[in-house]
Amino acid sequence: MNAIMDSIGLTAMGDGGFAEYMLVRNPAQMLFVMPDTISFEEGAIVEPLSTSLHGVRASRFKPGDVALVIGAGPIGLGTIEFLKIGGAGKIIVMEVSAGRSQAALALGADIVLNPDKEGDFLTMKFNELTAGLGVDIVFECSGVPFGFQNSLNFVKYGGQVMVVGIAEDTVVSPLIFSLKEVEMKGCFSYTSEEFQMVIDFLAQRRINTKPMIGEVISLEDIQASFQSLKNSRDVVKILVRP
Repeated sequence: MNAIMDSIGLTAMGDGGFAEYMLVRNPAQMLFVMPDTISFEEGAIVEPLSTSLHGVRASRFKPGDVALVIGAGPIGLGTIEFLKIGGAGKIIVMEVSAGRSQAALALGADIVLNPDKEGDFLTMKFNELTAGLGVDIVFECSGVPFGFQNSLNFVKYGGQVMVVGIAEDTVVSPLIFSLKEVEMKGCFSYTSEEFQMVIDFLAQRRINTKPMIGEVISLEDIQASFQSLKNSRDVVKILVRP
């Protein structure tokens, strides 16, 4: 597998990306040919989809597994798509946003549970879906403490938790690792190989990006888009056209 790619647009790791023009310092690694069959909007989704693919490939997932995806943002939605392509037996999603829940169902989730609405009944409903055993593998894609802290409760004995979302300042009891013999594995970003794989999937029309795109705005309207993302849980992805 190729090494993890350099990043553009992450302020802690390199120059920002919200600009009309950009200087790419490593074009041999960072530039990819986009087929004519892929729209610019689809091309803009390659990056988060690559992160999703990396998480699935780095996991122990195999066809027939029952999976839980916590968080149906762009990364979680991409994870659902690749689990579906990989032959998941059942895909359960936990998401509090109605809009993102609908997107998850449109992309292949079997059921979406809303932790806010289910409240004390969340565990009972989850146990009904898994016959009280838990899931084979959890993909924590929310990046919030709830997902990270509860992922070990939802996975079966001997199962795996993939930490795809980045959560800070969370607490997990080490005892549950021993009691359930669970493996927790982190993953970050993606490889150049996986980036090309996603482009190929899009060219073959094996991935549906429509539910992932909320709206397309101009560079001049970017400030308002940040406010929109801050105020609404239903917005999945806003694309900026320079």
